[in-house]
Amino acid sequence: MEEIEINLKSLLFYVLNHWISIAAAMIICGVLAGGYSYYNADKAARQQQAAAENVAKETKEDKEVELETLKEKLSDSEIAMADSIFEYEKEYAEYVIRMEKSALLSLDPYEVSTTDISFFIKAENIDDAKNIKAVYKNLIGGTELRKYISDAGGIAADEAGELVSLKNSSSGGETDEGDSVLEILIYAGSEEQGKKLSTAVKDFLRAKEKELQDKAGVHELILTSEAMTTGYSAAVANSINSARGTMISLANTVTSYKKSYFTDDIKAYYDKRLAMESGAVEAGEEKTEAAGTTETAAVKASVSPKYILIGIVAGAFLMACLWAFIYIVSNKLDEDDDLGYLYKIPDLGHIPAGTGRGLLFKLRNIGKRRFETDEAIRLAAVGVKMAAKRAGADSIVLIGCNLKNGTLELAEKIKEEASGEGLNIEIIDNILYDAENLEKIYDKKGAVILEKAQSTLRMEIFKELDILNRQEIKVLGGIVQE
Repeated sequence: MEEIEINLKSLLFYVLNHWISIAAAMIICGVLAGGYSYYNADKAARQQQAAAENVAKETKEDKEVELETLKEKLSDSEIAMADSIFEYEKEYAEYVIRMEKSALLSLDPYEVSTTDISFFIKAENIDDAKNIKAVYKNLIGGTELRKYISDAGGIAADEAGELVSLKNSSSGGETDEGDSVLEILIYAGSEEQGKKLSTAVKDFLRAKEKELQDKAGVHELILTSEAMTTGYSAAVANSINSARGTMISLANTVTSYKKSYFTDDIKAYYDKRLAMESGAVEAGEEKTEAAGTTETAAVKASVSPKYILIGIVAGAFLMACLWAFIYIVSNKLDEDDDLGYLYKIPDLGHIPAGTGRGLLFKLRNIGKRRFETDEAIRLAAVGVKMAAKRAGADSIVLIGCNLKNGTLELAEKIKEEASGEGLNIEIIDNILYDAENLEKIYDKKGAVILEKAQSTLRMEIFKELDILNRQEIKVLGGIVQE
């Protein structure tokens, strides 16, 4: 038997024929790789979270120890003085925050939309009107109006409380109302916002008018005037200037005290406490974000598409390598093996397995002329008869390894087609492993090897040929069934 060369095309299609197992390996390895990526990400997130918590805990403890050390260097009066200044600075910081969040103080005093609304309260007498007016004044400054305006106008309740006020309040003005007149001022950054606030206030008062008939007394709320102007507002400007003055006063107080009373030790204690307090405030403001660390970690602990892709590719590669290894070491007869080259015997035919074998079968046989199974059997039978006549053999055998594994029926058809005209054909199976069958070939003049691809081993064919040669039985050729 000649040295066998691996046919890469045969190897490729042998591997591809096992695509189901390759696809299964791709799915399994992809799932395993995805699970491994999730495990690693979750582990890293937990370690990061634990490290952050430990650092925060250690940092807080270290700061508290350091603060106590600095505090021990001061007298009680120095500590009291530092704490007092600290409260001033804390008040200043809070005041700055309130100014930044204030809707009224954020207005441009030169571009304020001011709406002046007046209602006349019609009641049975002046005393009743005065009492009913007091009820409405409480409503104007209450949380119920703020919430109503917030829902209707789309602004925060705190902003609504600042932008809507009574005209005789500190932000409102200079006039002295009659006991039956309710005057309201509305400040806004634009005419559109002013109209929304004005409509919301009027709707609220109309709704309350119906509710208060029994509680406050029978009355009628009559809108007497409504005017909107846009431009400079002295009231808004005064509020802004007053707030800035308070802020500057607090800042100057803190600065003055620090210059007058701070020594190096007091300053070190004060700065440390201020830093700790600022850190605590920031931690409190960012509590939601800090509490969301676990959620963030959970988001990070997700399945990595990269790992899944690597797992899929690795699964396909490993399974393909496995089938390639099996193909190489199995040493089974292949559909494309040339019997004439391997065993120096005539190749009498290849019998196809039939049609309908799918895309891989069609791809493998591109460029080849294919016969139908029955046509290939007739051609092989003719080849057997011609070889027998040429050898002068009138009694031949069809032999093979394990013909019962799908090849016996083919052997019967070849026998049927080739028998006659003085040619006697006998089918004998497994002469390598069955002594009784081996004995049957003793008186035969010729033999034809009939084997099934991917079933019979190449070495088994070599041994069959060796037995035939030793018995001086002429080998007429070989037939391969795909």
